[in-house]
Amino acid sequence: ESTGLRPTVKSYNALIYGLVSEKSVKLFGECATLDDRVDEALKFLRDMMRVKLKPNSVIVANIIDALGRCQEPRVTEARTLVEKLEQGNIVSAGDIKVATALVGACGRAGDITAVLKSFQSLQQPDTIAVNALLGACCRCGRNELASESFDRYFKQKCLEPDVISYSIVIGAFLRQYSVIAFTRARSLYKEMKDVGGIRPDT
Repeated sequence: ESTGLRPTVKSYNALIYGLVSEKSVKLFGECATLDDRVDEALKFLRDMMRVKLKPNSVIVANIIDALGRCQEPRVTEARTLVEKLEQGNIVSAGDIKVATALVGACGRAGDITAVLKSFQSLQQPDTIAVNALLGACCRCGRNELASESFDRYFKQKCLEPDVISYSIVIGAFLRQYSVIAFTRARSLYKEMKDVGGIRPDT
């Protein structure tokens, strides 16, 4: 402001991303907690809208993701923010990036009801959104729901799973430490390589 220059949408987006990114600890040091950085990002988001600049869905999704990564996931705050932005037509209702981030945030809080409600706001989920659902189900201890969702969206709805899709469900089975679960994990691993032609990651 002292230079007389007006910040642009890109200026705000870059600043907010810098605050909430998982890499931002390298910029701000250990003394700046994620909660503090998220609070700063929310202030800039309010400033942005006050001067009639519209944040894009990517930066909103980054803020939602960061709210979910706080030491105590701030899911109520994340959901309220999304509702207000949708009501103000700042982001579209059911925006795929925002809703996907909200699914992940609710999963970190262990709130399966909120996970499913957020996911159901998507009219046409993509592979990334389904992966977020799978991960959230597993975080909430709902491994069978993750497996059912995998089958529903990747075997019945014709979406293409990727290595992350398989890794989430295979990992969930392996953590059950049972012969049946191990057999299911091995079957999925074989399907991934032989049918999907997907190479396993590390």
